[in-house]
Amino acid sequence: ETTAPTVVRIPWGEASGSVKEACAGAGRSGGSSALAPPVPPDDAVAARIGRVVYVFAEEALVSEQAAAERDMEIEDDFFEFDAADFARNAAAAAKRAAAPQHLKTASMREAEARSRAEKLPPTRVRLVLPDRTCVAAEFNALEPLAAMHAFAGACLAEGAKFELYTTPPHVTLRASTTVTLYGARLCPAAVVRVAAADGTTTLSLRADLAASTGPPPQWHSGEGDKTKRQRTDAEGRGRGVGGAGGSSAPAAAAAASGGRKKKGAMPAWFKMGGK
Repeated sequence: ETTAPTVVRIPWGEASGSVKEACAGAGRSGGSSALAPPVPPDDAVAARIGRVVYVFAEEALVSEQAAAERDMEIEDDFFEFDAADFARNAAAAAKRAAAPQHLKTASMREAEARSRAEKLPPTRVRLVLPDRTCVAAEFNALEPLAAMHAFAGACLAEGAKFELYTTPPHVTLRASTTVTLYGARLCPAAVVRVAAADGTTTLSLRADLAASTGPPPQWHSGEGDKTKRQRTDAEGRGRGVGGAGGSSAPAAAAAASGGRKKKGAMPAWFKMGGK
């Protein structure tokens, strides 16, 4: 019998007050939640949207990512396993063996997931429009997907109907107030695609954002090698590498998309004879 994977949802409202009030405010003014990184007072676009925003062409990322990969090159001796490494591994194994083994409740898993998420650096999200224009900003790992939708709505032309998704695999990110960026596996960095809700409308940025197009942000400078490598790998794959409390990728995808299942879907083990 197969056990369904556990999805840990972190209730964002407990961290930042009323979820509905915060998200409604973000939807009206483009502002971010109380968890968002601070905004410089002299940036008119950031003041309107509530975040520091970077607008650039997707092609401009090629040289930046190549430079980041060169910066992450390490010497071969880094991979050599020496006596000190063995001692650390042995000590860690002994600590795990000595730790009390007990079943964890859902509230315990949520508390552990929240603790991990609170220690994460800002999550860097890059929204990519159909014309390959990128809009990037930083989010707190505990912000809900609804905050990312509010941000996208504040960037696009007023009244635009859109949907957000990651690929591969194709996962629709719904405007949830309970699933966080951490729970949707978008940390520490992610590429999120923007598409017209009806599939035909042309999406465009608001005038103030379109006029502020420039180079990609130099986010990787000053970061540690491990964090830099995680972010670059996540951006290269098109989605984040974080997750909620050890939940699997399919489970996180189901959480982000609202838990909907495809009608008529057949489990892999039931498909016999290649049919």
